[in-house]
Amino acid sequence: GNWDKKINEIKNKVQYRVIDELLNKSIPIQLLTDYEFTINKFMGGNGIDREKAIELTNKKYQNILKLIETIKQKGFKTQEKLGNSSHNKFNTWYDEIRISITRDGDYILNGSGNHRLFIAQQLGIKRIPVVVIRKHYLYVVNNV
Repeated sequence: GNWDKKINEIKNKVQYRVIDELLNKSIPIQLLTDYEFTINKFMGGNGIDREKAIELTNKKYQNILKLIETIKQKGFKTQEKLGNSSHNKFNTWYDEIRISITRDGDYILNGSGNHRLFIAQQLGIKRIPVVVIRKHYLYVVNNV
């Protein structure tokens, strides 16, 4: 199929922009491009008031800052190596960075790990473990 033709460039993803702003541009949390968007996302349909949404938004970005520091100091580690239990007891790889490989051999992110991947990229870490969940048929037949 053509599932791999409808991909966004990684640099257009919100998570990439957030990591760039926090890590490379040292922008304060409250001035992040997506700060208000995140507040509104927490409020939307959840019955959460603005004050609580601001608290959750700040906590989310503080956790990302901690993640940046941890990866800077200790390198990239899988969730398993960090001792984090999976949210999916049947698939322990579920919380790892999951990708699909396109017909051209590029990758598409699928699910968890976007922030971790973008932190690793922007810190210049060249190799990290990922779980490949699918490969495009044309990639497989052309690279056997």
